[in-house]
Amino acid sequence: DIYDLQVLQSLPDSWSVHIISQFLSRAVRKSMNLSRNTRIERMMSRGENLRVKQTSIELQREFVTMNDDRMCAVCNRAFSDPTFVRYPNGVVTHVHCAKNRHVCPVTGKLFSTKQS
Repeated sequence: DIYDLQVLQSLPDSWSVHIISQFLSRAVRKSMNLSRNTRIERMMSRGENLRVKQTSIELQREFVTMNDDRMCAVCNRAFSDPTFVRYPNGVVTHVHCAKNRHVCPVTGKLFSTKQS
């Protein structure tokens, strides 16, 4: 290849084949290691994403019984609107009482640090 020849001709005559070989070996090893680590990180992120989705689906399958006696866990008032927020730990609040969807307003428990 013409580019290979140009690269070889541009190298100083004082450089030995052994030194060039060592450099290329290290460069290839470093590149392969970086590629493997990136692939591992991507697969670990994918696995974590799937785990979070599975947990979310399981939580959405759970039924919440709303009746006239049910009170908001934050303000202790009855629910007059059909919309509400249910946290993974079972706490049910009015939508306006739920300040942060990732933090339970009653217990302060953090449910998520990643935004989807």
